[in-house]
Amino acid sequence: MLPLRRDFYNQEGTLWKTERFQEVAVIDGTPTALRVGMEDKLTDSSSEMRLSEVRYDAPVPDELFDPQKLPQISKHPFWNGVTP
Repeated sequence: MLPLRRDFYNQEGTLWKTERFQEVAVIDGTPTALRVGMEDKLTDSSSEMRLSEVRYDAPVPDELFDPQKLPQISKHPFWNGVTP
């Protein structure tokens, strides 16, 4: 039940970006795209995200959502691995 592709249009109605969902796996009963690509049609550029580890219902510390701490969040121990 995942989309295979999503198109995004700018305010003028011109195709702006296309997002593609690939390499779908079922993880903990949830269909999950392990590779997502985004093509910018106006700048002829693209990016791709590949997931190597996915955990659902992982406990996420509240401090990761504190806007005042955004510069330090990338160094938080949470990103070193989530314990089940």
